[in-house]
Amino acid sequence: VVLTEGYTTSLYVSNLATSIAIGDWLSTFTAAYYAQKASTGNMAFAIALEAPTTGTAVIDALILPPRQI
Repeated sequence: VVLTEGYTTSLYVSNLATSIAIGDWLSTFTAAYYAQKASTGNMAFAIALEAPTTGTAVIDALILPPRQI
């Protein structure tokens, strides 16, 4: 099953380059299956619903249709 939209409790994120806070837009990361904080010009696909406490973590997020920010 692939989640294309909605609430998830299992999104892997990397907090190493830029700290992720609640409400941040997320985009793809260069590593295989991680997300990272999106910056201007990135395609974002999710909103963080919690802030990771370590470098890489699993967080709750809201998956949305991809959009450029």
